[in-house]
Amino acid sequence: MYLIGFGYHYALTGDRAHVARHWDTALKIVEWAIRYGDPDGDGYIEYETKAARGPRHQGWKDSENAIVRADGSQVDPPIAACEIQGYWYVALQFMAALAVVMRERT
Repeated sequence: MYLIGFGYHYALTGDRAHVARHWDTALKIVEWAIRYGDPDGDGYIEYETKAARGPRHQGWKDSENAIVRADGSQVDPPIAACEIQGYWYVALQFMAALAVVMRERT
């Protein structure tokens, strides 16, 4: 969401100095998401619960029975929730546009 807000701020203001000030942070967020959000390298951001206690599913539908198959059985993590893929896609689109603003190839 930081990346989406970052890109949206530029879209509204055209403030290149703001982008320059926060560019390294934005790049670190992309790197973190790729490294830890996509550990299998398939291009999807997914989560897998590691804690012994707490909700099994950690998307916006945090609950034990939030993500099920058509027959009602639980889907086992890792989960690549469609909402997260949409956020990630928008974030990468903003970063691509901002890379042009920053005259960088990332």
